[in-house]
Amino acid sequence: MLRLSFPKEMVFIGLALGLAAVAAEPVSRFLSGSLPWKSAPIGSEPVTATLHYVPYGIDRGICDRAVLAGDLRSNARARGAVDNTLVGTAAGAKMDSIDQNCVGRVLEYAMDSRRIYWRNPDNGFTYAVVPTRTFQDATGAYCREYHTSASSGPVLQQVHGLACRRNDGAWRATH
Repeated sequence: MLRLSFPKEMVFIGLALGLAAVAAEPVSRFLSGSLPWKSAPIGSEPVTATLHYVPYGIDRGICDRAVLAGDLRSNARARGAVDNTLVGTAAGAKMDSIDQNCVGRVLEYAMDSRRIYWRNPDNGFTYAVVPTRTFQDATGAYCREYHTSASSGPVLQQVHGLACRRNDGAWRATH
């Protein structure tokens, strides 16, 4: 027989939370079925929502290099994310193709002002990319301004970039 023991403070907190829930939502609403989250009545138009899958942890604020590297090895379609070096200067020189593809994925999937991090275990650099503005240029292509930072120990390098998505889906740095 499994016997659980809880400190009395935990029991009181649980009881208090349970009582607060009952006080906030009268029992009659639970019994009548008129819950605030109840779905639309039968026969009415269904509510639909579009869900978008955000790969490589971009929605969680990271770029998962291991998963991206596996996709780049096994999937030719994944290789087209970047056309050229998206981050120039010394910060970009330390990036390998997986890091550059992380930048491309951030540009494709991250919301403006969302900071995305990752660490390259081979060179010891930690990278962060923040898309700052999304717009369409005169040709109708989607473009994004972004800030990139690369750090290794006390060294911090920052770069501001601009890239536009080509018709094939690849991001190309513009200057």
